[in-house]
Amino acid sequence: MTDRLFVAMSSQRLAEEISRARQRVLLAVPGIHEIVAQALVGAVDRLGQEAVTVVLDCDGEVCRMGYGSIEAIQLLKGIGFPIRQSPGLRFGVFICDDRAWNFAPAVQCVEAETHRNDRPNGVACTPEQAEALIMAICPPDPQPGEEEPQPEIGSRPLSEFEIKRTEKDLQERPPQQFDLARIVRVYQSYFQYVEVHLEGCAITRRQVQLPPSLLNLTDDKDLEARLRTTYNLIEKDSAISDREIRKKLDHLLEVSAPSLGKPWGRVLLKAKKADFEKEITKLRQDIEAHKKKVEAEVGGHINQSIERIAKAWVKSVMASPPAELNFRVPGEITEEVALNWLKDELAQVFPSLEDILKKMELQVHFRDVTYETLNAEKFFEALKKKFKHIDWNKPFEEFDAAQAKDQG
Repeated sequence: MTDRLFVAMSSQRLAEEISRARQRVLLAVPGIHEIVAQALVGAVDRLGQEAVTVVLDCDGEVCRMGYGSIEAIQLLKGIGFPIRQSPGLRFGVFICDDRAWNFAPAVQCVEAETHRNDRPNGVACTPEQAEALIMAICPPDPQPGEEEPQPEIGSRPLSEFEIKRTEKDLQERPPQQFDLARIVRVYQSYFQYVEVHLEGCAITRRQVQLPPSLLNLTDDKDLEARLRTTYNLIEKDSAISDREIRKKLDHLLEVSAPSLGKPWGRVLLKAKKADFEKEITKLRQDIEAHKKKVEAEVGGHINQSIERIAKAWVKSVMASPPAELNFRVPGEITEEVALNWLKDELAQVFPSLEDILKKMELQVHFRDVTYETLNAEKFFEALKKKFKHIDWNKPFEEFDAAQAKDQG
């Protein structure tokens, strides 16, 4: 017991106060845990149902946030106790005999309950304030001729339908382990996954898939060196290379976002995210310069390649025209007809310059560390191996303190 104005109100504290009650108990709160439910069962047995009032918000989200559990509600309903329902209730009112408190219940998926008065989450009420709370939650019976007053919160009983609906909701979307959820929050404040993909810049590695029916139709030996089932769009030794861009990107990723290996990928310190994005901006500027170089040199090269391949095959097409050409031309297949047909066919498989430039981009995607990640075996070891110089005690001081308070 204490005469402090600012106090810590935890499930343990509520249960202790309820167990000492001798006159009445009123508890209005989003949800309760089993330790409180057990104390309330004892109070009902000791004081009678009429001396105990409980107002809750029986909702799956309340349980997922960590305000309470469905098992605690089931415990009270199991003795036939009439819980009152107040949808959206998110603060706490606790009255025990002649003392009362307002408090902020812990959202345990974010932080653990507080147990120390120097870390308060509640404030004691004056007798006048306590009386006003009682009148608002449990108004007195009306005098003859007066309308029956309605409670300001918890104006209707919690129904079996609402309980069953919440049970089903929690089966489909169960709550996380609250301590692990808090670790997730800590990790998300320090780290992010980053996925980086350089697309479409490797012009020298780009190939055009050619129709198999057009292969092996040329005596151009230099052409055959580049012609198989595919045709190299640009010569391997072309000056239009993305080598320097890739080199810069690989270096940036190596120093700023090391890979933890499968299945996790690359991880970036959030504190360095702005610096990382500045470097990404520089790389995108390099890509724009690369595009201009490609635009200047490749456009004409594509047309030259189509012209060269078409001329290499034209005699073969004239000698043995494909059926789709033969049946659509009245008369002899001339060199001009064969050449135009070949150019049309090749134009369909060769990319346009516009298409090449449009696909040149640097894609960057950030993702948060998830609950599932932290359950993965060896994640912590992989992270610590890549970030050796972090004081690993510091990020978790808040979590460790919360754990200690739970135990205290």
